[in-house]
Amino acid sequence: MKKNSRIISAAAAAILAVAPVVATSVSTVLADSNIDVKGGGNNAVQVDGAATISLSLDNVTSLVPNAPVGKLKATLTMPTKPTGATATVTEKKVYKAASDTPEIITDDNGNTISVVAPDVEPDPNGKGLVVSGSEVANFAQDTNYIVAEKVDITGLTPGKTYAISANDDTYYLEADSTGKITGIGVVSDMFKLFDTTLTGEPVVKENKAGGAVVTSGSVDLTAADTNIADVAAKITAKYAVSTNGTPTEKADFKDLQADIRAALSGVDTNGNFTQPASPFKITLNLLADSGETGTFEVTVNPAVTINPNPTPAPVNGGGSTTTTPAAGVDKIVQSDGAVPVYQIDGSTVTDTKTTVQNGEKVTAFGDPVIINGKSYTRIKSADSNLYVETKYVDGSFKPAADKVSKTVMHNAYIYDLQHKRVGTETLRAFTKVDVYSKTVKLADGRLAYKIAEGQYVMADNIDGTSRVLKHNAYVYKTGKKRADKRVLRKGKTVITYGSPYKFKNGKLYYRIGGPAKQYVKVANIR
Repeated sequence: MKKNSRIISAAAAAILAVAPVVATSVSTVLADSNIDVKGGGNNAVQVDGAATISLSLDNVTSLVPNAPVGKLKATLTMPTKPTGATATVTEKKVYKAASDTPEIITDDNGNTISVVAPDVEPDPNGKGLVVSGSEVANFAQDTNYIVAEKVDITGLTPGKTYAISANDDTYYLEADSTGKITGIGVVSDMFKLFDTTLTGEPVVKENKAGGAVVTSGSVDLTAADTNIADVAAKITAKYAVSTNGTPTEKADFKDLQADIRAALSGVDTNGNFTQPASPFKITLNLLADSGETGTFEVTVNPAVTINPNPTPAPVNGGGSTTTTPAAGVDKIVQSDGAVPVYQIDGSTVTDTKTTVQNGEKVTAFGDPVIINGKSYTRIKSADSNLYVETKYVDGSFKPAADKVSKTVMHNAYIYDLQHKRVGTETLRAFTKVDVYSKTVKLADGRLAYKIAEGQYVMADNIDGTSRVLKHNAYVYKTGKKRADKRVLRKGKTVITYGSPYKFKNGKLYYRIGGPAKQYVKVANIR
């Protein structure tokens, strides 16, 4: 999503004026009001501080059809904030939502030009977005909703500019003479009510008459498939989601395009991407009417990129060229991390922004070519224009001797030394990763394992943390179902992995094992 790039004064940032409903930045009960979602800011201005605000929903699974919207509880958090700052909810409203997650789209000047959601329109007065025309008083089943809140931040330095992040966008706003920024719009994730009387769990079947249940799958792309919508179409053409419950129970992919986007790097705001040079996996999230969830892994096989008129690269910097035999040779990539894939035309080398991984098998063709003193080997096909550095496939590169293979126990992002996320890749739970054997401290003191130059994964996602039970505890696989008959006794030490998960019942759980689902309630741990 494009970042807003225009400073908005406190006055210009005002949202539709309605009677405020005062609330704190903790769990709140929703009440009727209107709201704008707005933007502003300039990436080149002096920024004097930053804050992040987000909105989560606490009790969706306990709501029933015809319940008033005032029964829904939401929590506003500000995980990043200037010292002394406080966030206060002043207005909130529930709206019917589109089938797509609401997304604010802006032009180069930060002006809102469109959104993916019905009844959420640009404000003609230039103050952001107006959410209107779809207010609801009571919940219905099988209807998608969003929550919009208006937030004030106080305790700031008067006249200073702050970068306020909300809904995956950043607003550059100036505090008024009292140290206050008003009218910041926050929108929740889309949600709907579930029928808790149902018991069906989502399953994936081959999308054909009599199709069998499958636990994983694969799709093949053509050269024309360069948008996440193309990948989604390939998946839904081959696989369908249903439940193992009664024939009337329904299930579907929770957010198919979002899961595809998360598995790729370099996706633009329109969903376009360059196909990777090798197969990649997508973990798709499933959701049933009962509220039960599941996952389905799809391997995506990219099309072979072929240069229809390849120009042989000069060898050793001279004018001679190399011939390319039709047969390829399988090679195992040896590296300390991701290996860039390059496109070579003549003597021009261009980074494709795609990679192959250590231990991955690639097919090499022909003799290496030398450009500007660096050796490259052709991969994928005899007449492709894709190359990797030869040292990674000829056995000359020796990965660090002190690297060891470890299992990731909790989905993990990759960070730099400042504990800022690197790229969009997620290391999936219960997959193997090669790490340097000794942990290091990031800038904030947290322990992490180095996996490549400038890339780290949090140690807690691999080794876990020893914690002591303060109460007897069951082991769960969902918020409603126990994993087994075990009772973990008070005083016992358990190993938990990564951050807690919030289940649909609103409670927090730590993962304690796997790959079978095993969780204990955070409330039972010291």
